[in-house]
Amino acid sequence: MQNKIIISMTSWPKRINCVAKAYGSILMTSVDKSLYHCVLVLSEAEFPNKEKELPADLMLLIETGLIELIWIKENTRSHKKLMPTLEKYPNNPILVIDDDVIRTEGWLKAFITDHKKYPNDIIVGAFWKKFILKNRNTIKCFGFSL
Repeated sequence: MQNKIIISMTSWPKRINCVAKAYGSILMTSVDKSLYHCVLVLSEAEFPNKEKELPADLMLLIETGLIELIWIKENTRSHKKLMPTLEKYPNNPILVIDDDVIRTEGWLKAFITDHKKYPNDIIVGAFWKKFILKNRNTIKCFGFSL
């Protein structure tokens, strides 16, 4: 796992249905999968029945090994996408991403290119447009990153 970029995400019950789409937008790019490893960190406090509460499309990505699932006890909010991943992969660069943004084809490649140029720097990226459509208890996620 050395030298791979770890792409870490977290989610919560109201947005768990977005995770497979968000990771799918990365997994379907032309970037070689040997360059990165996807990690999803979830809390048992929010998903007490663990995998039984996860959507089928997400479970397929986990079961095929495209996404590694890390369980933690408590909900540490936004810290859960970095701290458990940093603990498990202390020598890898970590890219933290949101669960409600669909990335464009060139997004990961651009990040990897910048990381190679500046391997010891913190790189911050943003997206130019984010759409969240709320319909009572349902949140649908659409977004496009640079």
